[in-house]
Amino acid sequence: MLEWTLENLSAADVARLRAIYAPLTESVRGLIDATIRTEVDAETVAAAKAEIDAATARLRNKQVDGSYGIRFTSDGDRMPWGNVVISSHSGSSDSEDPGSDAENTFVTHSADRTGIG
Repeated sequence: MLEWTLENLSAADVARLRAIYAPLTESVRGLIDATIRTEVDAETVAAAKAEIDAATARLRNKQVDGSYGIRFTSDGDRMPWGNVVISSHSGSSDSEDPGSDAENTFVTHSADRTGIG
């Protein structure tokens, strides 16, 4: 059974939340890219990990219980912020403009998991 949550948020509320969280999301995307491509020494990796772990602990101080799931605003707009492919809240999403219509579009991705080509 498909479950979803109705949030009592207006379009203005959602825009305000995007303005707060989109910069964080961009930083996470940068971190993912840096993590994939880095060639720093073990000491630098350990220091960065400690900083990331501390930031994660701060963000987990107040969070949604369980999965974010599927949410809709009081206006009926989707908030797929838990969707890793299209969300403005997802560090691995391809959505570059958190205010764009990307959150209202289905996207299909494929990847060669061998790492070749």
